[in-house]
Amino acid sequence: MKSLRALFLAATVALTPAAHAHHVDPYETIEHASTAFDGGKNYDAARGILSAALREAPHNGRLDPSFALVFAVYSDLVRYQDAPSFALQLAEQGLALALGADEPDEEMKNALLVSRAYALADLGRYHEAVEAATIA
Repeated sequence: MKSLRALFLAATVALTPAAHAHHVDPYETIEHASTAFDGGKNYDAARGILSAALREAPHNGRLDPSFALVFAVYSDLVRYQDAPSFALQLAEQGLALALGADEPDEEMKNALLVSRAYALADLGRYHEAVEAATIA
């Protein structure tokens, strides 16, 4: 009986990571955040959803490059709340993620460059913003 209990415990421990593993879909995350945003009535709820997804989504400490889109949406959202420094940080993180893909998505890269340019402009860094937008 003790050996059966030990075997059950070992099997439970071995299967626990798989049982708790989950997949966060970036497109569902954005859709959920958009619904929570409610046409501009609830920035905090939308930000909470995007932030939670970015914390929960990494597998083995890495985010899938498709999450670059979440960074772009999140960057634009916080920029509208007068947080251009944070928006710039998010755009740059998303850009790094997008460019780190085996086959970088050009449209995603350009969207993030535009988000980055807007954040730079909001920070008063107009020359950099123009350069970033020109590249995009």
